[in-house]
Amino acid sequence: MLRACNDFLPTNLCLAKRKIPIDLKCPLCKCKDETILHALWGCRFLKVARSRWTAVKEDWYKGNSHFFDFILQCFSFLNSDERGLLCVVLWRTWSNRNAVVHGLPFDASEDIFEWANLFVRNGKAASSVLNTTDGHENKQSKIWEPPAQGLYKINCDAAIDLAGCLVGCGVVIRNEEGLIMAASSQRMMASFPPHIAEATAILCGIQLAIDSGLNPVIVESDAAVVVEWINGGDILYSEIGVIISNIKNLLQQIHCAAVAFVPRSANQVAHCLAKYALSCNEDRYWLEEVPICANKLVVAECRTSL
Repeated sequence: MLRACNDFLPTNLCLAKRKIPIDLKCPLCKCKDETILHALWGCRFLKVARSRWTAVKEDWYKGNSHFFDFILQCFSFLNSDERGLLCVVLWRTWSNRNAVVHGLPFDASEDIFEWANLFVRNGKAASSVLNTTDGHENKQSKIWEPPAQGLYKINCDAAIDLAGCLVGCGVVIRNEEGLIMAASSQRMMASFPPHIAEATAILCGIQLAIDSGLNPVIVESDAAVVVEWINGGDILYSEIGVIISNIKNLLQQIHCAAVAFVPRSANQVAHCLAKYALSCNEDRYWLEEVPICANKLVVAECRTSL
């Protein structure tokens, strides 16, 4: 943000001012000179992203010719949470622009705001997990706990290998005694952002429960915002909206007591299976067992929780 406000961001126009021979046009829209304000907010490629967030008014952009003036006007009207979100949106927008310039995978315009919103919410959720009450940690919130009698608990997690363009989804389903009923490690050739990967893992978990005839269930994930989206009534757009809709449709086929957020420390077996999936050449499924790499975690969690 500081570099952008001081004209130090290497847009095409800024590079040209420093005597670097380069086309002044924006690499995304190919229409206007790439000023900092244009690159971070005004480009028509970002029109859908801007429409996702009505807190920043269109005339704030049109009424300013310099990025610093635009930011001053935004910060005059936005609250502290909205200011933080704006900074993340601008950061993601610049990263996305660079990905386009260098021929790397990049987000669609409609995904930029959702990614930034998820980033901020996950940060807040992670901070809340670390908070303590009266100086003492809440132990029960940080360990895996068996479900209530008659329920099966589905734990889901995702792992991402950016270099290999791989996503691993790990699922483990246990009964009230902590015994393994079913588990899976599924690998996908994809460059999913984290929220898409986590939602896909939840989808895999519910489908495994249906295929295994395990019902009723409770679903747990360490992706706080994805859990919030599933439990909420908002209509989401782009890829994440499709996956959340599919999850809700599957939940109608099975009795689900709850979809809940848990910290990573209470989701270790699923996380281990997700990482294991990245090393597999094919999808793996187990009934009443898990691979050796996850077995020690299962035993440890059972000893702690039962």
